[in-house]
Amino acid sequence: PNATWKRIELLTAREREITALICGGLSNRTIAQKLGASEGTIGIHLHNIYRKLEISNRTSLAALHMRYMAARNG
Repeated sequence: PNATWKRIELLTAREREITALICGGLSNRTIAQKLGASEGTIGIHLHNIYRKLEISNRTSLAALHMRYMAARNG
């Protein structure tokens, strides 16, 4: 079980930044505007995040991120 949320450490800094923004409830469009990227670029990042973490949706991503942050902050 721990190995699953630890996979977040495989993400690049940008992917972690996008993950945090998704967990904040932001849409791809809003994230793109905030980061000065295109919506398509955010979609590509999301695809890579899902692939690395072996998940398929934002809800799973948010759950993993919350577990990771809780463990990291002890």
